[in-house]
Amino acid sequence: MLQKKHSSILRVNNLCMTLAGNFCHIITITSKVESYANWDEEVIKLEKSTAGRRIMRMRESKINEANKKKHQDKKGVFVTARVHPGESNSSFMVKGFIDYLVSDCKDASLLRKKNIFKIIPMLNPDGVIYGNYRCSLLGVDLNRRWRKPHRLMHPTVYYSKKALQILSEENEVLLYCDMHGHSIKKDVFMYGCYNNGKEVPDIQKNIFIRLIPYILSLKNDSFSFKNSKFRIEKGKISTARVVNFTEFNILSSFTLEASFYGCTNSPKDQDHLLTSQLEKLGRDLCNSLLIFTSPRDLRKRLNELTYKLSGNTTQPKSCTQERFEENYIGTINDAIQNINGEMVEGLDIEDSDSGGSDLEGSDNDDKKVSFKKKIEKSDTEKKIRLQNTAKSISPIDIPSEAITQSTPKPLRFFRDVAPLKKYRFRDNRSSSAIKDRTKITDERLNDLTEDGIKFKPTLHPSSIMFTRERIPQDSSLINAIKISKKIVKKSQFFDKRNKLQIINSIKNKLNNIF
Repeated sequence: MLQKKHSSILRVNNLCMTLAGNFCHIITITSKVESYANWDEEVIKLEKSTAGRRIMRMRESKINEANKKKHQDKKGVFVTARVHPGESNSSFMVKGFIDYLVSDCKDASLLRKKNIFKIIPMLNPDGVIYGNYRCSLLGVDLNRRWRKPHRLMHPTVYYSKKALQILSEENEVLLYCDMHGHSIKKDVFMYGCYNNGKEVPDIQKNIFIRLIPYILSLKNDSFSFKNSKFRIEKGKISTARVVNFTEFNILSSFTLEASFYGCTNSPKDQDHLLTSQLEKLGRDLCNSLLIFTSPRDLRKRLNELTYKLSGNTTQPKSCTQERFEENYIGTINDAIQNINGEMVEGLDIEDSDSGGSDLEGSDNDDKKVSFKKKIEKSDTEKKIRLQNTAKSISPIDIPSEAITQSTPKPLRFFRDVAPLKKYRFRDNRSSSAIKDRTKITDERLNDLTEDGIKFKPTLHPSSIMFTRERIPQDSSLINAIKISKKIVKKSQFFDKRNKLQIINSIKNKLNNIF
């Protein structure tokens, strides 16, 4: 219906088929859309590698050079919605976004002239049809699959990411926005990313990232710039906004969240956001992009935002920038470099937390917080249990007060000779040469003996090796109490199985002796 009514500016195509055989549509909106690459060419690009698409573009530049010039200077805008089927408010926002773009107003016409819009209104049609809340037909959260989507298991995410990659290769992407509903916080807000680094260019990028949310807060009363957070959490690394920020270098990569609980400034008798308010949010988001069509206004708003973030109370002076040509659109780097470097030096604007996340609301996240805590607790308990077991079976750790007449004879014997455990020697000579040595006093233990044998103090646990001077000269007893020289490194206890085997072998041999 849309394509018939607005055929000169809009095109609707089937991006892919879902697991259940449903269509996932993608809408392309721009001026003179008939001269833009047709869908058959785009399908071929979706199936080719990066190098293959580069060769394909080189051939296109020679054949359709006139048509390419009409669109090569345009910016790219990519919008997705309804990746979580139960978040129906995102559909109303994307409807308002599309309705504004296809309208006859001058601002919408200017946006179509300067930009190429790619819109996927429903990223999870299977989940919507079958009544899921956050997951797909396979029971997975598709917003946690953007890092490595599978072509067969997550086709909508796989081809959406591929389409965005193709758009970023041909045009500079101005905005990526994924529309959601939020079940914890109030108001409408955005989650953005954060560029690490304390240098001036890094801070300038972080200020630019906040520009679109700042402009939207000026246009819409329901949007809260204060509640918008800009950071990359560990649990959100595989989400759409973070992946597109890190892999495709899209600075303005956002998740737009509209609360199920309404706004703090709403009337008392209104508990939820109305559909008209949600559609207005989509229109205002689209209208916010007009700031990039005027370099003078863009620089002015960036200065205002810089003063606001720096805490400066004085208002910036009016912009005296020279006139630009009507068709001039600066790059994103041009806009970033226009930010006052002296003012932002040393400015730290990183958000400490997200102020509430919907991560706990999904039962299908691979790294759910509660599951991780349970695993960590189990590992800790297992480690403590092994430590206690090792201590309970170690005859050396038995205190002298615990030794009684009923204590087994091997354990009593080892308790008596336990102080000798802390010394062991290294010698490459034969055992007969060691056997003829005289007794060594405790004062000379740390020194070299007359025969050049050095005693080395060791920490528990270690291999137990008793000197022949400290034990009876009974060869059978000597052979009985020898233990493997294997040393357990970086551990506070022996492996349970090895420990039991060692102790049992000692008990058996000592019982034979005594």
